[in-house]
Amino acid sequence: PSGPQPKITSDKMVHEFGIMAVNESQSRSFVIKNEGNADLDIKDITYTCKCTMPEMDKVKRKLKPGESTEMPVTWTPKSTNKEFEQLVTLVSNDPVKPRLEIIIRGEVEENILFEPNLLFNVGDMPGDKAIPIKGKIYNRISENMDIVSVKANSEFVNCGVEKMTPDELKLINAKSGYHVIGEVLPNKLVGNFEANINFQIKISDQPTRDYVFQVKGYHAGPINIIGSGYISTEGRLIIDRFEAAKGHKKQMTIFIKSEDKTPLEVKSIRVEPLFLNVKIQKDEKLTNDKVQVYKMFIEVPPGSPSTIKNNEEPGVISFETTHPDLPKMTWKLEMYSY
Repeated sequence: PSGPQPKITSDKMVHEFGIMAVNESQSRSFVIKNEGNADLDIKDITYTCKCTMPEMDKVKRKLKPGESTEMPVTWTPKSTNKEFEQLVTLVSNDPVKPRLEIIIRGEVEENILFEPNLLFNVGDMPGDKAIPIKGKIYNRISENMDIVSVKANSEFVNCGVEKMTPDELKLINAKSGYHVIGEVLPNKLVGNFEANINFQIKISDQPTRDYVFQVKGYHAGPINIIGSGYISTEGRLIIDRFEAAKGHKKQMTIFIKSEDKTPLEVKSIRVEPLFLNVKIQKDEKLTNDKVQVYKMFIEVPPGSPSTIKNNEEPGVISFETTHPDLPKMTWKLEMYSY
């Protein structure tokens, strides 16, 4: 085009907000200028995400040659994103660049990072040795993170924290952080072991928040279970798919190999779903001087509700007993009835 023409420019075409936390807000004002020799008409301002909001009412829409206006842009990320990029586009009557695109970049993290991610899986527990627990809790955004308290809900879990040194923080690009140091104590609990460690964490002047680490493991103990659908390495019992209207019955055999020959007496039973009927009965024919043998009977009564229990949300069968080597036995239960 010939004759006087407007020319739109910005003092910065790309802005890096750096590392931010989810729901944290940061702002930056861009200077939009008309460097042409005719009036600039800003017709529209668009954006690719509501998390990146230009304050359009503060932008002067008509600029004479040499005149400028400020466009504040606020970025409030709503989810984590390793490489965040959004656009703010100004549509104008500039014939050469009718669409001026300003790029907003950054990296979005959770305010607090955990290693491992809120789960200590200690695997196979020998029963007579302590299992160490090690992890990290750190923050790449704030220097003012404090762990106010640490508390486990199991007598068999000890846990504490230790502040990271400046050199340790530098290695993980963090501004504040702690080592998590603990152990699962030797115990005689048989089957699946689960406990929680609650961390109360405060960042700057924000309210104190609770974060929970799970501790999971498995201890076989002095028992062996025989029966279809039992996965011994995971302490999982699987009931085959069945019709809820017809119900289902399952039988397992439990062999107890212990020097203590105290008979196994059940003090209490906990089941989920609650409609399960479970009982243990000694098998006098198979019991001898070397091993005690018991039958475990599991019944889903006919007409029970259709139920799905899987590895992510399992049911449970748990016994508390009088046997000194088997004070508690717990197994995960998977079932599907229709």
